[in-house]
Amino acid sequence: MTRWLPTSVTLLMVLLVFAAWHLGFGAVKISLPELWQTLVHGQSDYEFILYGYRMPRLFIAALVGAALALSGLLVQGVVRNPLASPDILGVTGGASLAVVGFSIVWTGASVVWVPFVALAGGFASLGCLLWLARPVLNQPASLALVGVALSALFAAAIDFLLTLYPLEINSSLIWLTGSVWGRTCH
Repeated sequence: MTRWLPTSVTLLMVLLVFAAWHLGFGAVKISLPELWQTLVHGQSDYEFILYGYRMPRLFIAALVGAALALSGLLVQGVVRNPLASPDILGVTGGASLAVVGFSIVWTGASVVWVPFVALAGGFASLGCLLWLARPVLNQPASLALVGVALSALFAAAIDFLLTLYPLEINSSLIWLTGSVWGRTCH
């Protein structure tokens, strides 16, 4: 337990430095004393900017980063390879393909549906992976190989759809690259 303490404290300090940097810089710059005053006492001209825009984005980015780290850890455990990444099994590719297809077919649909479509696409690609890899499920390297092939297939399908429907490309590209822009507490 004590051997992880220095690393944990160092990482926590790095997180706090980057959090303060994120909260202080933007279209409106907030100095460190003003940031501290707003966070501790709450009475400031910057209260709306911090609590309405920057803090929600900070929390969303931290939660997404933690979720990606956990998914990477789980995938590394499943395929028994420390170099494995969350997209090696093809699940993220299936989710991305589902969202791109959804945004092309239903251009006026609300973005509220995007997480549900991505979840359905991820589960569908997981089902496809398990069905294709059923003869070699007890061999992690073979499972990863089938997943890499599915990832390549899904990436090719996404590129094909984005090339075929260039007018719908903007919303898909924003989702594919990931962004916390526009996330507020409202």
